[in-house]
Amino acid sequence: MNDYLTSPHPVLVPVLAGIVAFTGCSPIDEVTDERQLHYFQSPPLAQVDELEELINGVTRILVSAHYDSYFFEEEQRVSLSDIEQNPELLEEAETSFDIETKAGTGIIIDVADGYPLILTTNHLIDQPDTLEFYFEDDFGDPLGLGELAIAERKERYLPRDRHLGALKLLAQDPDHDIAMLTTENPFGIGDDMNNHTIVKGDARRLDWGSKVFTIGYPLGNLMLSASTVSEPDRVDRGRFTIDALFNPGFSGGAVFAMNNSTSELELVGMARSASASSDFLLRPQQGVLSPYQDGVQYDGPVFAEYKSEINYGIVYSITINVIEEFLEDNREILDQYGFDPFD
Repeated sequence: MNDYLTSPHPVLVPVLAGIVAFTGCSPIDEVTDERQLHYFQSPPLAQVDELEELINGVTRILVSAHYDSYFFEEEQRVSLSDIEQNPELLEEAETSFDIETKAGTGIIIDVADGYPLILTTNHLIDQPDTLEFYFEDDFGDPLGLGELAIAERKERYLPRDRHLGALKLLAQDPDHDIAMLTTENPFGIGDDMNNHTIVKGDARRLDWGSKVFTIGYPLGNLMLSASTVSEPDRVDRGRFTIDALFNPGFSGGAVFAMNNSTSELELVGMARSASASSDFLLRPQQGVLSPYQDGVQYDGPVFAEYKSEINYGIVYSITINVIEEFLEDNREILDQYGFDPFD
């Protein structure tokens, strides 16, 4: 192993020692000393024996909600209480059918009796039972329902392992955007995933410039990439920033760092979201095979659609320390299913 990876530059040692002697030891100094040289800041993945096992432990999640939508005229001034008192309003309304789908990434952090414990972001799996859209006056106050969408059914599954059945939500933390799930069916006897293990790291030891490795499913592609840590001082608030190229589907992706002493990849966090800007666009009615042609005026129904544009290279990650607190808060559920992650 090269000396520059394990010890400070010899010219800098006397200078640093003099600074410490002059300023004394503060809590910030102690944190900095704890971070120094704990994780590699270069990409030595060739030293990792179990890299393929870690990659196999990151899985793609698909979520869909099937909605029946009901549309009302502005003059009707329909409210939810009106519909509760008079359900016939739904029968009289114009209707359509829509499917809202989302894709993301999950991290298998334990397997018990063949059943996986999957960690992901809460916003990926949390789809509302109803969606409400209102007409507004000139001051932005609601006038009445324009559209009411009611979920007819929801589906969550692992496309790579459809034989495991539907995903079942075990616990969620909307504030920290964490959720844990398991599957309807277990892995088969002899499946390599039954012996899957993962090493827990410590995000408090990350420093500016620490090299981390992300594994996820951006746009449905299983990818491993290297990123650099920024804002490690936000770890105490449960997050840090990396410069990964986030794409839809990467939410819930694993963030690993290599321990400088053991050369093991340790889970230090989970990719949550990217910086983004958003706006509303007008679109033709969904579900129409060929709603318009280039150069021809479209006269059909027009709908507003929320559109987000990712600001690439700014990814917010949840620390493993917050995740560990979440798991401990739900220890009773874990014990019920026989899970003991990071043991």
